Amino acid sequence: MADRESAHIQVGILTVSDSCFNGTAIDRSGESLKQLVESGKFISATVVTKDILPDEYDQIKAKLLHWSDNLKLDLILTTGGTGFSLRDVTPEATKAVLEREALGMTVAMLKGSLEITPLAMLTRLTCGTRGRTLIINLPGSTKGSAECFEIASKGIPHAVDLLRGHKQSVEKTHITLQSEGIRSAHGSHHHQHSGDHGHKLTGHCGHSKSVDSGHHQPSADGSNLTPHPHPPSDGDRGHSCHQRHHHGHVHSHVNAGQVAMRPRKSPYPIITVEEALALVLENTHVLPTEDVCFKDALGRYLATSVYAADPLPPFP
Repeated sequence: MADRESAHIQVGILTVSDSCFNGTAIDRSGESLKQLVESGKFISATVVTKDILPDEYDQIKAKLLHWSDNLKLDLILTTGGTGFSLRDVTPEATKAVLEREALGMTVAMLKGSLEITPLAMLTRLTCGTRGRTLIINLPGSTKGSAECFEIASKGIPHAVDLLRGHKQSVEKTHITLQSEGIRSAHGSHHHQHSGDHGHKLTGHCGHSKSVDSGHHQPSADGSNLTPHPHPPSDGDRGHSCHQRHHHGHVHSHVNAGQVAMRPRKSPYPIITVEEALALVLENTHVLPTEDVCFKDALGRYLATSVYAADPLPPFP
């Protein structure tokens, strides 16, 4: 299929169930997934193929290979065969065709399901990619498959964009996430600034002391610097540990919470490792070589390797 920047996600739904395949049960979970996918409520997608297979490893594997390699679907959803029954082999057949596992999606669905029922710990869902196709295992129950699909749907569109190389959509998503994070970080910062007019220093003695720090002083990079408190008075010197932070470690003024909000595009040119190494060597000061007694060599770097005059100890 051609690259589809704006087209719907092409989906295949595979129901794995002996009873549904034999006609002794109705494929409710597969039909429910089809309705959810095409409702447009969670993702913009179209179900282009749907099938039912028995719990047979080889048949499941062959179908996943055909849909991925020949039909080149964007997304394959399987439902059923993920439990502890000896006939449940959907995860094993899926892993056999995957090129890369998507553990994050699996964990997200498991976490969300465990918040609903503790029995979710018995599911063995597997997610991953083959070529440009995303494959997601869902439970066999109508309720469980719908809940897990809703959880996974939050990441499906972006995953498909990444797999299909839709650069404009990927960049748009990144910009949106970054702007949302910056707004959230700024809101948290303003809240803290308006509420904190002093600092509470806690020492190793188990006491705390409030120190009025006055106004925050902005640094050159826009982060807030906290001025040091006034020296302790004679009465406070016996409790100087109150004003020590973690054995005197220097605290960085960089707001680590905003590191992920930095621009994703570097203003610096991309160079090779060889070019980078040449720049480092060109701008590195070469230390002079000195001959000193080994007793005075502590804290120095060896200019050449040192070898013993005799092979000691005398064994390998």
